[in-house]
Amino acid sequence: MQDRHVYLGGWSEARPEQYHTCLTPNENAARTLGVEHLSLENVALQVLGAERIAHPLAVQRLLRRAVEEALGSSDPAGVAGNLLPPIRELFRAGADVDVDPGSPRTRRVTEVACTYRILLRAEGLVDQAEVLWQVVQALPERRPVLVWGYPRLGRDEVAFIDAVAGEGSVLHLPYAEDHTFYENRGTAEELERRGWAVERTSLRAAWDTGVPVDAHAYPHVEAEVRGALAQVKVLLANGVPSDDIVLVVRDDASYGPTVLSVAREYGVPVQALYKVPLSDTRVGYWLNLLLEAVVGGFPFETTARFLAHPLGPGILSWHWAKARKAHPKGVSAWEEIGLDLSPLAWPEEDTRATWLGRLDGLFEAYSLD
Repeated sequence: MQDRHVYLGGWSEARPEQYHTCLTPNENAARTLGVEHLSLENVALQVLGAERIAHPLAVQRLLRRAVEEALGSSDPAGVAGNLLPPIRELFRAGADVDVDPGSPRTRRVTEVACTYRILLRAEGLVDQAEVLWQVVQALPERRPVLVWGYPRLGRDEVAFIDAVAGEGSVLHLPYAEDHTFYENRGTAEELERRGWAVERTSLRAAWDTGVPVDAHAYPHVEAEVRGALAQVKVLLANGVPSDDIVLVVRDDASYGPTVLSVAREYGVPVQALYKVPLSDTRVGYWLNLLLEAVVGGFPFETTARFLAHPLGPGILSWHWAKARKAHPKGVSAWEEIGLDLSPLAWPEEDTRATWLGRLDGLFEAYSLD
């Protein structure tokens, strides 16, 4: 495959052509290019089909079953929750989970991962962490793409880009002679072995504004945010327009609440340009606890967290004392200590109208407007 280029250096030289499918990591990057936001994952879902991606409830159900089959655990729900992150890291890395890793601790993870994948395939599903690899194996139709705004790429992302990128494709990665960017140099070398042409541009020339840059170290995130916003407040007091000031963090969602809280305290106008997933809100977290409890058959720990949540029905002290002693699991076991959870024993599948009716009834019962 010829005429595919990797540009190492500054991002500002990207020039989308009309024939390019532009791929960006977020809406801010897309807005900078003046294009609609479309990520690598978005394209992968278009190719594979969103219906093949395992729903979170299916993930919980199948992973719990995988733990039971592979490990025979007495707490499959708890073990499944702990193992999901490392299993997804294995999937993203394209690791062969069928090979014995040698380490007993790692073998525990790979055995569950292997069983979990078998259960997924039996239902025609894939985990979200293996979507890119699945598309690579499907040999997708190539198209000219422009990939811009990704600070670095994982193994699955590199393989995916190589699989979908046709002639005229362009990949921009930041690079300078510093260890921070050596991973991107390795990515470029890997793509060069796959037939891509690699060209280097000047990161210094692209980003050098002639303004001195000072580095500050802080002991924790809140101190970092306070230090940065104090500098912003000084700039505003000196007449710098707020539109000329940009706050950049490594993770918008994790920094956002702290930044907005301190900004209100300092009287600094800050506009957050990231979206907050429903699952990260208080209501979303509470509903997720409920769904985990329902899918898991109302295990003790998850159900107790749901009941004790500020939005939940609450749990009386004498009920709580009985629950801690008995560790109930299942509707009947909770009923034995005086809690009726039968109205929450929802089926795994139902019509949309019925689901909305259940949620409306739940919100009304708990006085959530």
